[in-house]
Amino acid sequence: MPHPSPPSGRRDFAPLNPWLTLKITAIFTYSAYSFHGYPTAALPVAAVNTVNDFAPHRHLLERLAAEPIVQGPAVPAAVALPPCRSENLPSSYHLSPVYETLRRGADIVLSAAVTVFLLPLLVSVAALVWLQDGGPPVFAQQRIGRGGRLFRCFKFRSMVQNAGERLERLLAEDPQARVEWALHHKLRKDPRITALGQFLRKSSLDEIPQVFNVLSGVMSLVGPRPIVPDEMERYGWRIRHYASVPPGITGLWQISGRSDVTYRRRVAMDCVYVRRRGPALDVKILLGTVPSVLFSRGAR
Repeated sequence: MPHPSPPSGRRDFAPLNPWLTLKITAIFTYSAYSFHGYPTAALPVAAVNTVNDFAPHRHLLERLAAEPIVQGPAVPAAVALPPCRSENLPSSYHLSPVYETLRRGADIVLSAAVTVFLLPLLVSVAALVWLQDGGPPVFAQQRIGRGGRLFRCFKFRSMVQNAGERLERLLAEDPQARVEWALHHKLRKDPRITALGQFLRKSSLDEIPQVFNVLSGVMSLVGPRPIVPDEMERYGWRIRHYASVPPGITGLWQISGRSDVTYRRRVAMDCVYVRRRGPALDVKILLGTVPSVLFSRGAR
């Protein structure tokens, strides 16, 4: 005997599994970005480095990456403050107050939403970091912000407690590590990183506490990644571009290979963002962060 048809206007569907929904959304987003030229995992690092995800900016990026960077002596942020102000940039780089207001409003709303939504995860990760060695779960490091001002950038601690001392000892004893640190300000095989820290870095969970930096106004959701004072000399005269905007949790470098990108190209990406930034580019970067985090591209 045939089953009776459902009433007109109604159809019965089985509820979707939330994890399946998340995976479908991620695959759809990833496929959409790949279709429009976003870097995929199948592309070589060289292709990712050209920022194919933003083809209109590719020529500017290549030109800036090819220009020499005038190296200067390392200077404290207080000394570098005058040349870093946004007034010293060409007027074409300045955006309307409406954009800045809307951007700040979006930073507050989205960061507050993320904080509330991820609060259980924040507490859980903090507890795990504390349990591994009894040290503080959050690490605050001095970084360079807008206008060259120093601020305390928050991250979940992914290293041992005496990381500074171990780095000094490693660089003094290992010539290869010393060269790698001088070139990239990072170590591919960093003995200071804990097992839990490796996972936090690979999954980008160590960056979540920076939402509190965004809420306080010293950072933004999108912008150049915050640098330490020792990295200022690597920017040369381009430090004025970096310091003309608030540093961000994500940016062009984050979605274009991260640690697979040379430091020189990273500097060029910061300059490209400052010159071309706007609502459309900010949204593209935020959306591009989703597949970059899910697939851990360039994360170490």
